[in-house]
Amino acid sequence: MAYCCESSGRLVRDSWPASFIKKLTALPPVEQLAVWQRVPQDYDNICTWGTVDRHEADHLRGYVLLYSPSASPVANQPTCITLRFYRVAESLNISPIGNYNGRKEAAPRALQYITLNGGSFPQQFEPQLRVIEHLQALTQSSLCCPVQMNIRKPNTIHLQRVVFTKARSGSSITPRSVLVLGDDPHGWATAIKNDWVIAHRIVTGIYTDSREMVRKPYTVIRRGDFVEVAAWFEAVKL
Repeated sequence: MAYCCESSGRLVRDSWPASFIKKLTALPPVEQLAVWQRVPQDYDNICTWGTVDRHEADHLRGYVLLYSPSASPVANQPTCITLRFYRVAESLNISPIGNYNGRKEAAPRALQYITLNGGSFPQQFEPQLRVIEHLQALTQSSLCCPVQMNIRKPNTIHLQRVVFTKARSGSSITPRSVLVLGDDPHGWATAIKNDWVIAHRIVTGIYTDSREMVRKPYTVIRRGDFVEVAAWFEAVKL
């Protein structure tokens, strides 16, 4: 996991009120974190820290944000960068079928999403917005085309994930459905299972007083909650 820092070098998560972060997993001092665990705050250093390319080990994905060889925690192996964001949940739909409405033609565009805002603490959010702006610029430079970020309104971070994976009959790389009883109450996903598959679940949980994360159903996350969100970045050429 990689963590955003302020211009002073302090971790962004440590600038939130103590009552917000007291249950988060403890981290060593920022100076003891490895290079790959700290997201640079300026564009030039981000360009040497990360790169945008296809993930050679996962052909179902598009272009992703990878560690550059000089920063990677695993030598000679493409490694996706996962960033952690800290904010207040403004809106969300992270159910297994997301916002899918049961119409087959809508399956490719069905999404799970969460929108974050700074609540009463916008100053803690600004460094995270700046990182996203730099990543957008890096992606545009790497792909030589304009990039549209998933920003629904100013001063928010909108993270989303496509619900369905295209089923490829006879292919060894088509994943299996992860749906369990209760995930698809209307039978909408089951009705198109020969064409589209839900192959992932968003992992959710809460932190206990002992700073351990305990997995809980997605319904535990509600609007207005202070959340820690781990996300990786994918760019899809249209």
